[in-house]
This record gives sequence, structure tokens and C-alpha cells, in this order.
Amino acid sequence: MAFNKSLYELSESIKSSLKDLSWVKDSVVDTFKSITNYFFKNLFVKESTISIIGIENSGKSTLVGKILTNTNNIYKPTKHPITTTFDFCNIKGTIVDLGGHDKGRLNWEDFLFAAHGIIFMIDLFDEEKYEVCKYELNSVLHRNIDTPILIFMNKLDLTDYSDMNDSEMALRNSMPFRQSIEEYFQIPNRPNIRIVYMSVINDDILAEKSQIKIGFEWLAEEVNKIHSREK
Repeated sequence: MAFNKSLYELSESIKSSLKDLSWVKDSVVDTFKSITNYFFKNLFVKESTISIIGIENSGKSTLVGKILTNTNNIYKPTKHPITTTFDFCNIKGTIVDLGGHDKGRLNWEDFLFAAHGIIFMIDLFDEEKYEVCKYELNSVLHRNIDTPILIFMNKLDLTDYSDMNDSEMALRNSMPFRQSIEEYFQIPNRPNIRIVYMSVINDDILAEKSQIKIGFEWLAEEVNKIHSREK
């Protein structure tokens, strides 16, 4: 009887120990699932090339810095194309920051023809450059009909105009103002063109309503359509 009791107690002790170790099993299973999901998610994400263009001082380099580190930095004007790897909003690959000065714009098409997506930055309040910006934008839109183009209307937050009162600022942020801007730049109504009004400086890419993230999520969908057709 004493032997059977000892055997029973040993059995119960083993069961109790195994039960206490169940969390280890659950942890291992959860870790395995996370690794597997990450592997398969990235296995089928085809690398893409995104080109960022726009007239000088429109916020191109600031945008690149924002999606990489979610911080604001001061950048010197881009003199030569700068290539950076990135992984943001289901787009993984290379982002090319192209200079917006006169000579830099001459090289745009050398990079755009191989791009899966294009981001065109517009400094919304630099009205002196509207005409040249309109010309360059329309050239890009007509030469890259099959490429998804995300147009970021940047610096929507800009309020440091001493001659602009609150009502004028409200008008600047209104729908009629946006419609007038889009009519001025003669942006065609194409499904592979998206316009997003935003402020690179004030945007937080971790926020749910981040306009940068909203724009990139749309671009990711359009780029994935291109990859699907390439299969």
C-alpha cells in the first residue's frame, strides 16, 4: 500500500509540474507563429522602387527622414540622387530622393521609367514656384500614365504669414481652396493618381490618421497591383 501511495503521489507531482510548464508550451507556440507569420508576410512582399520628386525645398528629404525615423531633421538641398532602403506601410525596397533644382530635374526621367511608384511633393504655399511646378507635374503625369503617382500637397500647416488672418487661413484649408489648387495644376482624374494634403513636419506616422501613412497605404495597394500583373 505504501508503494502504491508513493507511486500515486509521484504521478500527481509530475502532472502538476507539467501543468505548471504549460505556459512554456504556449509561449513557444506563440513565438513560432509570430516568426512564421513574419517570414511568410515578407517572403511574398516584392521589393519596389519609389521615386520622390518635386521642386527644391518642397519637403522630399524631410519626408524620407520621417518615414525612416518619424523625426524632423534639417537637410541641405539634394544635389544628387540619394537612394535609401525602406520598409513602410507594406512597401519594401528602395526609395530614391531626386533633386528639385534645374539640373536635377533633367535627370528625373532616368529614374522614373524604372519606378513602381512616384511621389510628387508640392510646397503648397510657395506660389512663386507654382508655374514651374505645374509644368513639371504635368510632364510627369503625361509621361508616366501607367505608374501610380501620389501627390503630397505639403506645408498645409504653414501659418507664418503676417498678412494672413484666421478667416484667410480657414479658406486655405477649405474644399474650394483645394479644388482651385487641383484645377490650377490640371491634375487629371485617374484611378492611379492620389492627392493628399498634409504637413510633413507635423505628421506623426504612428498616429492612426497620419496623412503620410494614408498616402503610402494607397500607394502600396497600387504598387502591389503592378507586381500582380508582372507574375
